[in-house]
Amino acid sequence: EEMRADLRAQSAPSPGAWSAGPVATGAGTAGRPNTTYWVVGGAVVVVALVLAFVFAGGSGGTSNGGVPGTSAKPTSQPPSATVVKPTVGTTVEVGQSFPIQVSVTPSSGIKEVVVYVNGSEYATLTTAPWTVKYSPTEEGNLEIKATATDDDSRSASAVPITVGAVLSPSTPSPTTATGGGTTDVATQVQAAIDQWVQATVDCDAVAEADAYAQNVIFFGKRDTHAQVLQAKEKALSLFSVQQTSVSNVSITPLGTGLAQAVFDKTWDFQGSKNFSGSAHDKLIFQLIGGSWKIISEAEPKVYWVKR
Repeated sequence: EEMRADLRAQSAPSPGAWSAGPVATGAGTAGRPNTTYWVVGGAVVVVALVLAFVFAGGSGGTSNGGVPGTSAKPTSQPPSATVVKPTVGTTVEVGQSFPIQVSVTPSSGIKEVVVYVNGSEYATLTTAPWTVKYSPTEEGNLEIKATATDDDSRSASAVPITVGAVLSPSTPSPTTATGGGTTDVATQVQAAIDQWVQATVDCDAVAEADAYAQNVIFFGKRDTHAQVLQAKEKALSLFSVQQTSVSNVSITPLGTGLAQAVFDKTWDFQGSKNFSGSAHDKLIFQLIGGSWKIISEAEPKVYWVKR
């Protein structure tokens, strides 16, 4: 008995000190953690060691930083876009359509792809494959680019590519079949130009706008027929006199239903403001519903302007 008392006295911790190890361990029960009891200065401190909580299916662990029963939302890949067709340096023919194809990743979760030609929005695509056809109306370079936007409103722009639009190497015959007969294209286009000029002189904004197609590249900007009419009406509100004449007219058929007209134009507009000048004009016409309509207007060279 004396030996047992001495051993107990030697193993008992001093007041305020931790014991060297656990004195008792309570087994965990369902829904409760395992517990270890420590003796400190004669008092019992319960230290809860949470090993796992089982909330469903009897398996432990979490997938959202330690919050049981939840899953972290996966982070989706931001979009990227590349113009794959046409390729850089490709030559396309005026009046001939060619595909513009955009490669977009990831393959899902893309809201839209917007295609731009020479800085103007050309088409908005909402479904794959991200492809649209484009037909150049005049010679020159075409800068093509695209922007992809995903369902989270994140956007990415493709690196612009440049292709060249040229006239067909084989100039077609300047005739076209209309109404069962063969009619000279140059004669028809010249008549359309005369009507366009006369409508300007008559200050008839509706007739002048009627010379244009429903969609037109108007001095480098893609406009609708309604926007062209608005521009003509604005000019009429400023100029009550609109004297206009053309000279040195040259008409070149570009293919089936397309023709180019270049000429020198002189104008003298008078009204609340005065505006006169002379320029080299270029029009692209398309045969639509039996009538030649302007689908593109540009002034490659301005000789002089007086305001």
